[in-house]
Amino acid sequence: MSKALETETDPVAIYYAANLAAADVVRTRLEQAGIPAQIEPSRLPTADEDGGVSSIRVLVARKHAEAAQKLLQMGDPAVESSAPPPDLNAI
Repeated sequence: MSKALETETDPVAIYYAANLAAADVVRTRLEQAGIPAQIEPSRLPTADEDGGVSSIRVLVARKHAEAAQKLLQMGDPAVESSAPPPDLNAI
């Protein structure tokens, strides 16, 4: 997309999740902070930092992208990890 055609409301991916649960945690956190977000399957899987494959994108409007990224970098372990929570019954 040409820079001239980009608008503040164009959706941009700010997070790639391995599963729907992880994407929903991120979407919920953003929305609680007043940043509208949506979840969308990615057309192509994307390799993540841990060597896994992320196939679900969390999108926000371009005008909210910087604030959303800052919010997600604040260190919430639920956002940092897409692994399922441990099974406490197995302990």
